[in-house]
Order: sequence, then structure tokens, then C-alpha cells
Amino acid sequence: MKLIQFEINWLIFSFVFVFSSAQKEQVKNDDNELLLSIVIFREGDRTPLILQENDPFMEKWVASGLGILTKVGRKKMHSFGKYLQKRYKTNLDPIKLRKSITVHSVEYDRHIRSAREVITGLLSTFPRSIRRPYIPIITDSTESVRMIEPCPAYEKELQNFIHKNNTFSQLDLDEKDIYNLIQQNTKCSCNSFRDVKKCVDPMVCERSEGLGLPSWCNETCYQRVMHLLDMDWKVEVSDPKLLNLRMQPFVDLMLKKMNGYVTGSEKEFQLFLYSSIGYAIPVLMDSIGVDNITPHVPKFGAALIVELRDVGGKKIVNMYYQSSKVGELKKLSIRGCGEDCEYSEILKLLPPLLKKKRLSCAK
Repeated sequence: MKLIQFEINWLIFSFVFVFSSAQKEQVKNDDNELLLSIVIFREGDRTPLILQENDPFMEKWVASGLGILTKVGRKKMHSFGKYLQKRYKTNLDPIKLRKSITVHSVEYDRHIRSAREVITGLLSTFPRSIRRPYIPIITDSTESVRMIEPCPAYEKELQNFIHKNNTFSQLDLDEKDIYNLIQQNTKCSCNSFRDVKKCVDPMVCERSEGLGLPSWCNETCYQRVMHLLDMDWKVEVSDPKLLNLRMQPFVDLMLKKMNGYVTGSEKEFQLFLYSSIGYAIPVLMDSIGVDNITPHVPKFGAALIVELRDVGGKKIVNMYYQSSKVGELKKLSIRGCGEDCEYSEILKLLPPLLKKKRLSCAK
């Protein structure tokens, strides 16, 4: 019995050693070495955040709970984790998983649970004897994608910008009929494009779950709603100061992680996972200057992947977008730089205020 156990242990050790050695050998002989991956993803499909008295599915949501990942959402995020394992299996050393993988999340249960499903899927295909490291989910807001802690200066700047810009007052006049339609059928106060998000949340969740659209909103109506949701995130970063206050902390963090490999202070591959509020993805795409896809409100489970590679001595940044189906990635092109953009060029293309220290959040 002891001999059998010894042989089993030896086989496990041999597998890990050979697997790890093969990875290192590949890295040494490869002129296209993946150094770092930063993955930002939206939470999986969930139940609505609010209840509406006219919603035919209200009882379903009451029974499930508000803002909870659905079965579809849990499965999608687990599958996404398995996809990441497949994508990075030659880069992740099985005996260094906890050191190689770092996970952050905004402090909402649906995002934390989404991150946990991704981690479970990511570890699921490793041999059972080595897939059990507990990978913590860090929820400190300083490293969360899109700062969500109160920032009085940002709120004041945003209100001033909307008030001074005639584009938004004209938008509200042009869309008055859709606001009235939403308000009449949801009993949710809707007088501006800034009110739409909270009022249509149940409809967006039901559409995602395959429950269709409510009788009062056809496909044309739904597309108008999505256009208004796009305007909502765009206004949040449509001014350089707003962009700085909202996104500078994370962009600065992302650049510092990349710079570690550029300067040579970092050597080992690292995978950073961020379970994010949905608007973070289009805001990052827009601020970096993606030009072969129009940044938009992402679907549940959408992801933005930013990879840093060493290609013949040059540090190259690649970006990929997963819109809906897990594993279907579109390679993004950066305005003025293309699909394979040198890190030094990325620095030149970023808006100036995004590269500077964050402005004070005090009023």
C-alpha cells in the first residue's frame, strides 16, 4: 500500500516538474513572450437591482433576490474562467498559482461572486492535487476599476459640465417621449437621460435572461434606450477633468504594472483579474482610443483583455474585447497605433490629464 502511494506521489511530482520545466523552456525559446495580462470583466447575468410594480416577472425576482447572479450568470463566469485557463495554460505555473494570479473586485456581492466563479473555472482544469490554492478577492477600492468611492469634486464637476453643455439639454428635449413612455410603464421617475439606467434595469436583465421585452417597448424602443445608456457613461468622462477624477487611479495602476516589465524589475508572468462595474470597459476603450469598435454599454459577462508582450525586444500592447459569447475575442486597434502598439506609443496617445496625478476629490 505504501509503495502504491509512493508511486502516485512520484507521478504527481513528475507531472508538475515536467509541466513547469516545459513552460520555462518555452519562454526562453519564444521570440513572442507574454509578460502580463490584465482582464477587466463585467459581472455575470443577474436579477434586477429594483422592483417595478408593473413588471410581469416581479414575483420571480422577489423569490430570487435583487442583484443576485442567476444560473446563467454563474455558468457564464465559470466558463470564462475555464477559457482564461486555456488561454494562459502555458504561462501559469501550477505550483505558483497564488503568486501569479491577483483578483480585485468592486465591493458589490454580484461582482465578488462573479470573480469567485471565474477563479473556480480558472483552477478547475488543473490536476486536483494542485488546484486548491485559495486565491483571495481584494475589494479595496483603491485598486478597483473605476473609482466608486464618493468624490465630491467629481460630482460637482459633472453637474457643472451637464448644465453648461447644450447638447444634453437638447437630448432631453428630443427624447422626452421615451422618458414619458418609460415613466408611464414602470412608475419610475424618468425626466433625463441620467434617470434611464435605474428605470430600465429590470428590462435589461430580462432581455439578457431570454425573457424578451415588455409589451410596451419594441426593438426600436429598446435601441433608443441603449443609446441613452451609452450617453450616460459618455458624459461621465466627456471632459478631461472628469476623466482624470474617474479613471486616473486605475490607468496609473495599469501603467505601473506594465512598466515593471519594461524596466526589467518584473520577470514572472502575472494575471490580474478585475471584476468591474460595466461602464469601466467602454470608458477605458474610449480613453485609450480604440477605433475599430464603438465603445458601448457592455453586456453581462463582457470583458476587456490587455496583454503586454515582448516581441523581439519590443514591449507590445494588445487589447481584446469579448462582447457576449465566452472566448469570442475581437482584437482591438488603437487609434494612431494599430493592433500591435508599442508601450512607449501608448504613453504618447493617452490624454494628458490621464497620465497626471489624480486631482483632489475635495470640493
